[in-house]
Amino acid sequence: PYFSSDIIHNDSRNTLKTFSSLSRYVFIISAPISIWLYFNAHELTSILFGRGEFSVSAVLYTGNVLQVLSAGMPFIFLSKIITPLYSSSKFAIPFFSITAASVFLNIILNVLLFPSFGYLIIPLTYVVTNILLSSSLLLFMFAFDVMAHIKILALFALKLLIYFALFTIPFILLSAHY
Repeated sequence: PYFSSDIIHNDSRNTLKTFSSLSRYVFIISAPISIWLYFNAHELTSILFGRGEFSVSAVLYTGNVLQVLSAGMPFIFLSKIITPLYSSSKFAIPFFSITAASVFLNIILNVLLFPSFGYLIIPLTYVVTNILLSSSLLLFMFAFDVMAHIKILALFALKLLIYFALFTIPFILLSAHY
């Protein structure tokens, strides 16, 4: 609702302020959760699924999946902020196209890579396509000046994308050893 109201009233300053605040909060919230989940994924899945019908190997596999997903959590959270920004603007159709391409890429990568990499390719492609989706939407925002001539927002978003990437890439590389 905040973005819609600001866009309708052409209040680019408030849109920038809201997006900037939300992005910072998302990073402040998602970074510690991501780190904690990455290093405690196996313990958490053991607590949740270690009893009952789940075998030790199923708990281990689930921990591996959670570990990979935790690496991409900042981008997953960021895409949830970008979505209302686009859906409340006149660029809803390009947003839908970029999102649909991301979904198709996810499906294609899963189908092609699953035989070689197994079950871990599913969360890995989800993380990779979320990184590509967030990057594409932010680059689209910058290239086509989505928010009515506020390049400051696009530059802030690109800077944020770089911070998120620098945070996420080491975790993805660490997850690759499974």
